[in-house]
Amino acid sequence: MALGNFFGKNALAAHQILGGMTPETFEGVLGAHVVGIVFDDAAAAAREGRAAASLAVNLAARLYPRLALASLGSAGGPADPLLAELTDLARSINPDIELVHVPGAATMAVVIGETSFPGAARTIYAGSRGWNAMISPERPRGSGDTPNPFGAGAAACFAVANVFRSVFQAHLPEPDPDSEFALSLYDYRRDEAGEGGPGIGTDTVNLGETILAGVGAIGNAAVWALARVPGVRGLLHLVDPQVVGLSNLQRYVLARQEHLAPAVPKVELAAEVLRAAQRARGEDGLAVAPHPQRWGEFLRARGDWRMERVLTAFDTKGDRIAAQASLPRRLLNAWTQLGDLGLSRHLAFGRAPCLACLYSLEPGGKSEAELVGDAMGLPGAPGNIREMLYSGAPIGEAFVREVAARRGVTSPEAVDVLLAFAGRSLREFYDEAFCGGVILQLGGSADGEAVRAEAPMAFQSALAGIMLAAETVVDAGRQPDAPVPPVRTVIDLSRPLPPYLSPPAARRTDGACLCNDADYLDAYRAKYAAPAVQGAES
Repeated sequence: MALGNFFGKNALAAHQILGGMTPETFEGVLGAHVVGIVFDDAAAAAREGRAAASLAVNLAARLYPRLALASLGSAGGPADPLLAELTDLARSINPDIELVHVPGAATMAVVIGETSFPGAARTIYAGSRGWNAMISPERPRGSGDTPNPFGAGAAACFAVANVFRSVFQAHLPEPDPDSEFALSLYDYRRDEAGEGGPGIGTDTVNLGETILAGVGAIGNAAVWALARVPGVRGLLHLVDPQVVGLSNLQRYVLARQEHLAPAVPKVELAAEVLRAAQRARGEDGLAVAPHPQRWGEFLRARGDWRMERVLTAFDTKGDRIAAQASLPRRLLNAWTQLGDLGLSRHLAFGRAPCLACLYSLEPGGKSEAELVGDAMGLPGAPGNIREMLYSGAPIGEAFVREVAARRGVTSPEAVDVLLAFAGRSLREFYDEAFCGGVILQLGGSADGEAVRAEAPMAFQSALAGIMLAAETVVDAGRQPDAPVPPVRTVIDLSRPLPPYLSPPAARRTDGACLCNDADYLDAYRAKYAAPAVQGAES
C-alpha cells in the first residue's frame, strides 16, 4: 500500500485522536478504502469549485494511500485540465500514491459541482457561495464563481472531515455525517442569505501592517487562503524559525516533497507562494517580509513594538502568551487541540478577554526541557538535556541508543532509523522522532503527556488557518461602529456541526492576568493612546 513517507505523523495523530489506535490498525483501516474527489464541468469552470477541489485533494493525499480523482464532465470539457492539475498535486505530496480516475472505484467520495453521484457507500457534497461553505449528504450544492476562497476552502475541510468520520466510524464517539448546512466565514451565521459579507475582488483589501506569528500547519493554510484573495495590499511579516521537515507533509498544505532537499525555511516557502500568486494576477500590492526567527528574536530585531495586527498560529501556550505580552493593538489567534479547533479575537486589551485569559499557565508546570526529558524516557531533565536543547549542540550515537532503549525501540533496523539523527540537534530529534511520530511507527512507546505537540489531521489545521485568514480580511475592513464579534468561534470536526459555535469567554477575575496588570495597561495606553481602562473591568 502506497503510504506516504511521512506516515509516522499520521500514525501519531491517529494514536491521539482515535483512542490510542496502533499504526497497524490505522494502516488496515486506510487500506480498506478508496477516497474519491469527484467534480463536474460546472465546478471546474468556477473559481470556487477549482479552489475546493484543489484543497480537498491536497488534504486527502496527506492521509489516504489510494484516491479516485475523477471527472463527471464531458470529454474535452473544463474538468479535464483540472483533473491533470489535481493528479500532479497529489503526486507532489505522496509520489507513491495510488490514483485511479474511475468514479465508481471510490468507497467514500467528496463531490463538488452540480451533478449527483450515487456511486459510493458514503457521499458528501461540498459547495460554496462566496463567504458561505455549504455541505449536504444528499444533494449537490454547486460552486460560486467569485474570487472569494474562504467558503470554498472551508467546504473542502468539512467534506474531508466527513469522509474521515465515515472511514473511522467504529473508532469515534459521534461519527454521523453532517446534516445539510451553510456556514458563513464572515460572521458564522447558519443560513444562505447572500454571501454574508462584503464582496472580495470588488474593493481592495488593505491589511496595513500585519504579522503572522507561526507558519506551521495553521499558518500554511492561512497563507493558502490569503494568496487567493485578489487586490490585497499592505505589508505582511511572516515569523517562524523552522525549515520544512518530512513530518510537516502530514498537514502543511503548502509543503511538497520538493521542499525537503534542501530543506526550505517555512517563511520563505510561504512568502514565495504569496508572491507567485500576485505575479500570476499581475499585482504587487502586498509586500511580504519573511523572518526566519523566533518571536523574541523578531521583536529585538524590529525595535518598534507597536504592532497594529498580530495573527498567532503557535503550537504552545507559552508562545501565545508571549505574543500577547508584546501588546499588539489587535490580536487574532487560531488553534487546534484534541477535541476542537477555532479562532479567538482580542481587539480591546483591558476591556475584553485577552489571549492570556484563555491560555493562562498553571503554576508549577513543567519546563520545555522537562517535557523533552520525559518524552525520551529521561525524567527530571538532566542538565545535558537543557544544555543540548538550548545550545543546538549535536547529539551523539550513544545518546540516541540510550533513548531508543528507554522507549522500547529494540530491533537493529529500528535503531538504525533513529541513529540517522546522530549529529543533528536535540530539538530536531525531538520534533521529528517524537512529535513526528517516528518512535511510534518503529514500535516504541510515546507518552502522550510528555510529547508536547499534538498532531491534528490536515483538515483540522487547514480549517483553523482558513478561519484565521478570513478573520484577518474581516478585521482589516471592520468599521469602528461595527458590532463587537464574539471572543471565540469553536468547531469540532470529529462531530456533526452544532447550531451554536461561540461559547462564552470572560476575562480572568483573579487579578493574575496581563490585562489586570497596571503596568501592562499603562504600556498599552502609551503605545496606542488608547482610552483609559480599568484593570478590574470584566
